[in-house]
Amino acid sequence: MTEEIKIGGYVIDGIDWLDDDTACLYFEEFKEDDCSVMIVVEYWLDEDSWHFRDQFYDEEDNYVDSCDTTHLSDKEKDECMEFVLDWIKSCNE
Repeated sequence: MTEEIKIGGYVIDGIDWLDDDTACLYFEEFKEDDCSVMIVVEYWLDEDSWHFRDQFYDEEDNYVDSCDTTHLSDKEKDECMEFVLDWIKSCNE
């Protein structure tokens, strides 16, 4: 991404298609306790469902675990959904 865009104080790192039916929004990793956290938002078009996850990585950048995000408020999740839907619309133009 060329400009820094933030949602809820977290910087968007990128957005892309994981496959034909899954759009994925990534936020820049940040440190929390003894690990790094990346917030990932997925929209599954085929199921019309949203998934907001925190992914955790150890000091060697190895994947450790993930869970439903605790970092985004409901308002910020709405902003993420709007961002992703606008991006999908621009892909279809």
